[in-house]
Amino acid sequence: MANNRADNRSLALRGNIEVKFVTAWIGDQLFAIPIHQVQDIVEPHQITAVPKALPAVRGVLNLRGRIVTVLSIRYCLGLEFEDITKPMLGITITYEGDDFNLLVDRVGDVLEVPSSAISPAPHNLGERLAELCTGIIQLEEMLVAVLDIPRFMQTNFPSESAQSTQQFSRWTQMINEGPVDMPI
Repeated sequence: MANNRADNRSLALRGNIEVKFVTAWIGDQLFAIPIHQVQDIVEPHQITAVPKALPAVRGVLNLRGRIVTVLSIRYCLGLEFEDITKPMLGITITYEGDDFNLLVDRVGDVLEVPSSAISPAPHNLGERLAELCTGIIQLEEMLVAVLDIPRFMQTNFPSESAQSTQQFSRWTQMINEGPVDMPI
């Protein structure tokens, strides 16, 4: 937990440097994702399931010629899966050279706050949520959890699954190149 606290403090820089975030609702919690990490906000259509994928991987989609892995933040937070038969939104990010679409319940506004307004995550935030957040922003009516994208990805897709990730990447490359029979 001590490392977590040090990481939290690194985002809350001294001074009033303005920081921008894209906000999104997951359940009844409002999250903030640093705007520089956001590539797209899309309504994902035609999510294709991937055999033997990790549970948080809802599938892949073709986003303007790019194959993007669709991930469930709800699952990673221990909530029920989203209903993929209903319209939903996804926030596309790039992590270590790969594109991922993070499913959210709804997208909020762009939030611009001074860096001094970002506080370390409190101990009572909840273990799972505190593990995935860099800090919090106190608004008049609510707390906004700042999602730490690298920590989120490392926690939910650890390096020991690197071999299956490489296989998954080969499959997505084959899908991108055209119809093929995928080994199951």
